[in-house]
Amino acid sequence: MRRRIRSVITWLGLIGSALLMAVLAVWLLYVESERQKMNETRFLEGESERLKTRLLEYFREIQLETGRQLTAFHEEGLSNQLRRWQGANLLIGGAEVVGPGMAADWYFSEEDAVIDLDSAETPSVLRGGYYSENKEFTEYEGLSVAPVIAWKLQELQSGETWSVAHRLGPQSGTRVGVINRDELIEAFSQLLGELSGSGLSAEIETVDSKMNNALRVPLEELLPGRTLVLRPESPVSDRAWLTTFGYGMVALSFVLCGCSAWLISRQATRERREALRKTTFVSQISHEFKTPLTSIGLYADLMSADDLSKEKRHKYLDTIGRESQRLTDLIDNLLALSSLEQGRKSYRITLTNVGALIDQVVSDYGYALSKDGMSVRWNKGESERTAKIDGAVLRQVLVNILDNARKYAAEGKEVSIDLTQNGERTVIRVADRGPGIASKLKHRIFESFYQEKTQLADKSPGVGLGLSISRKMMRDCGGDLSLDLDYKNGARFLISLAI
Repeated sequence: MRRRIRSVITWLGLIGSALLMAVLAVWLLYVESERQKMNETRFLEGESERLKTRLLEYFREIQLETGRQLTAFHEEGLSNQLRRWQGANLLIGGAEVVGPGMAADWYFSEEDAVIDLDSAETPSVLRGGYYSENKEFTEYEGLSVAPVIAWKLQELQSGETWSVAHRLGPQSGTRVGVINRDELIEAFSQLLGELSGSGLSAEIETVDSKMNNALRVPLEELLPGRTLVLRPESPVSDRAWLTTFGYGMVALSFVLCGCSAWLISRQATRERREALRKTTFVSQISHEFKTPLTSIGLYADLMSADDLSKEKRHKYLDTIGRESQRLTDLIDNLLALSSLEQGRKSYRITLTNVGALIDQVVSDYGYALSKDGMSVRWNKGESERTAKIDGAVLRQVLVNILDNARKYAAEGKEVSIDLTQNGERTVIRVADRGPGIASKLKHRIFESFYQEKTQLADKSPGVGLGLSISRKMMRDCGGDLSLDLDYKNGARFLISLAI
C-alpha cells in the first residue's frame, strides 16, 4: 500500500511539474508576445511618421514642379501647348483654358489652396520661372497683374482628384491641369517601395480595405479615401528563440502530462491486477498445500491398518512420497519468490556438467511422470557439455518445466529433452506433445501469478509461479528461459546457458 501511495505521489508530482512548466511557458509566451506587439507598434508608428512626412514633401515637389510647368507656357497657342503637355506627362489627366468667370474663380475661392507666386514664401524657381517667361506680358501697357497658382480637390466621376490652376489676374484666362489620380497613387507607391526597405511593407489602400497586423494612417490631405498601410514583413523581436522555446515547453508539458496520466492509469491497472492475482494466489496456495497434506494424512491413516497388504503399503508410501515432493517443490518456489522480491537471492555459479545434471533430474522425476503415463526421451548427444550456472537453479527450472508438462500435456505421453550448442551458448530444449499454448497467451505465461484458464488448468490447479521464478533466476545467472513461439506440436521451452 505504501509503495502504491509513493508511486501515485511521484507521478502526481511529475504531472504537477509538467503543468507548472506549461503555465510558465504560456506566461513567457504572453510576455514576449506583448513585448513584440509593443515594439512593432512603436516601430510602425515611427515609420508611419517618417513615410507620411516624406509623402507630403514629395507631393509638395509635385505641386511646385507642375505649377512651374503650367506657368511656363506662352499665351500664344496656349491650348495646343496644354494638349501636348497632357500627352507628354502621365501625371496630367486633363488640361484646358477656362475663361474669366465663376468657373475660374472657383479654383481660387479658398486661401489654403492658393500659392502666391509673388510672395516671399514662394520658391524662387516658380517666381523666377514665371517672371522670366512672362516678363513682356506683365509689363504690357502697364497691366496690373496678380500671378497665382492654386491646388484644389475636384470631384470627378472616378472620385476626388487634384487639379492645378494658374492665372495672371482676375480678368485673364485660367490654365487648368487635372491630375491623374491613379498615376499619382502609383508615384507614391514607387516612393514607398524605395523608402520602406526590408522588413517593412508599406502600401496605399482604400479606407475600407482590411489587413491584419497592420497600422493604418489616413491620407486625407493627400488622397481622400485612401490610407497608408504598414505591416512588418518579419518579427521585430530579436528574441524569437524565446517564442520557439515557449511553444516547445508547452508541447513538452502536454506530452509529459499525457504520458504521466497514461503511466498512472497503466500502473493503477497493473496494481489492481497484481492485487487480484495475489488474492487468487492466497486461495490457490491454500488449496495447493491442503491437497497433498490431505493425501498424506489419508494414506498415513490407511497404513495404520493391521491387515494392510505389502503391495498396498508400498503404493501408499509412494503416494505419500510423491505428495511430500510436491509440497517440497511448492515451498522451494515460494522461498525463491520471496528471495527474489526482497533481493536476497544468492547464487553459486560454477562450471557445471549440464548433461550429468539433466541425467539426475530425469532419473529423479521420471518416476513421477511415469505415474501419469508419460515418458522422457533424453537425447544426450554431447552430454559432456558444461555451462556457467547455479546447478540448484537449473535443476529447479527443469523440474518446473517437467511438472507443467505433467499437469497440462499428459495426453501427449512424452517429453523430449535435447542438449545443443548455439554459438557461445548451451541450449536445452524441453518439448511436450500436448495441446500447446494459445497464441494470445504465449507472451503472458512468464508473468507472476498468471495461469492459463483452460480445462486442463482447472484439473491441475497451480499458483502460476513456476515459469516466472524460473525465468528470473535464469536471467540472474546470465542465462535465459523462453518459449519457442514457432513450435507447433505442443509447447517447447528453451533454456539458454552461458558457456
